[in-house]
Amino acid sequence: MQGLMVSLVPFEDDDFELIYKWRQSNLTSALMSGSLDFVSLEEIKDQIKQDSTKYVGVKTSSGKKIGFISWHQVKIQGNYQLGGTIGDSDLWDKGYGVEATKLIMDYLFHFKNAHRLQFITGLYNKRTIKMLMKHATQIEGVLRDYYFLDGQYHDAAICSVLRDEYYEYYRENPEFYYNIFEPNELEETRLEFKKYYDMQRSNLSNLGV
Repeated sequence: MQGLMVSLVPFEDDDFELIYKWRQSNLTSALMSGSLDFVSLEEIKDQIKQDSTKYVGVKTSSGKKIGFISWHQVKIQGNYQLGGTIGDSDLWDKGYGVEATKLIMDYLFHFKNAHRLQFITGLYNKRTIKMLMKHATQIEGVLRDYYFLDGQYHDAAICSVLRDEYYEYYRENPEFYYNIFEPNELEETRLEFKKYYDMQRSNLSNLGV
């Protein structure tokens, strides 16, 4: 899936090493996983391969891998929890993570018939909190003392967006949509086909069919 600044690409073997590299940063590790652990490359590989969570890489228009997005099904079909990170802190606050998140939301709603998407993030993660507040998500509640970092507990926010809410928001902001097909061309084709279909029905009616 291609956006203006980034694209989502299949997760590859080299990506394990990137995640391992990014987790060497205390701050990136804390934002990525909500914890600070000593994890080896092999442990990261095993965790990802054994988990039901799905991953895609985030690649810039210049072809550089800068992060990943993840999702897994929650409780019942059609409900997903999303996560992810932009690994290099020098690339934060440039819109890459926002667009990558938007693309995966488009994918899940457009192509996987998702009904509800949820996010859980620590209140210390100001970038993600600000992003969620701007883009159609509803705050469902606060998970008290959900994370433990820097010798203290931190609350987390749980936010979600339902399918109807998502489409209502982006109906007013069509520039955010990701579509495989050009909507205007689809509408032209639909109208042309309807005209042809009506003509065929008229011809059949004249024949008494």
